[in-house]
Amino acid sequence: MQTISYFPLAPQFTSTVNGRPVLQIGYYRYYRNNRSRGRKATWFCARNSSKPGCKASVIVVDGMIVDVKNEHNH
Repeated sequence: MQTISYFPLAPQFTSTVNGRPVLQIGYYRYYRNNRSRGRKATWFCARNSSKPGCKASVIVVDGMIVDVKNEHNH
């Protein structure tokens, strides 16, 4: 796995008004997969549920971004 250390805009871990965790990278928002447990979490683009779903995702291990699939279809 390659560690990603550069983003044009710094990633920010925040939450929605309802308390759901959100990862914001630039103009894109990612929601944590509900099945993510332990040290590793997969975050999917917020537009993943729309048709056709966006396949962009981010993998975070121990709070560090370790993999990014940054191919958005929107």
